[in-house]
Amino acid sequence: MSAKSGKSKKSAKSAKPPKEMKDLVHKKDRLTYLEVIAYLIDLKEADARVTDPLKNIEEIFDKI
Repeated sequence: MSAKSGKSKKSAKSAKPPKEMKDLVHKKDRLTYLEVIAYLIDLKEADARVTDPLKNIEEIFDKI
């Protein structure tokens, strides 16, 4: 008879530690470089519109 039982000694699949930061994000959720550039442009435009966030919040509450 064979000493091997056919079952693996590891019952659960052990997770490998990520080698790179991109390994932390599932492939379907990753952005392309073009999407990242578009996001950064939008972020920069939003930053230009909102110069003083506290002032903008105060204006909103003053209207209420």
